[in-house]
Amino acid sequence: MKDSHQQKEDYQLEVEMKLIEAKANVYKRYEGPQENHYEGPPLQRSGVHDLIQSQTEISRTMIDQQKLVSLSRLDIQIFDGKVQDYRAFIAAFEHNIGQLTENKQDRLYYLQQFTSGKPRELVRSCMGKDPN
Repeated sequence: MKDSHQQKEDYQLEVEMKLIEAKANVYKRYEGPQENHYEGPPLQRSGVHDLIQSQTEISRTMIDQQKLVSLSRLDIQIFDGKVQDYRAFIAAFEHNIGQLTENKQDRLYYLQQFTSGKPRELVRSCMGKDPN
């Protein structure tokens, strides 16, 4: 039986392959040989360019969402304010969450989940503020 890390890698590979296949289908549809009896000046392909750009943005969004889904499976120790645990906690948090989320508000929500006691109260006090 595959471990969860291997299953995650297999899933990511499958998603990437499907995205490549979808892009190839778009290229075939819009760039492939077409019978055209139009004899005027060449048509601009800005619509195709826009379509490919939109597809790329959708792909990035899907990858970002996939990263966020994986966050709930992580095992990070809850930080309760003990000074001796701080460096290990921050290193684990930055590695497992900070690098996977670009949105600072999302990071605050995850930070709240992985803290308790006074550190959690401090994080909660920052929740309604501009994270920038």
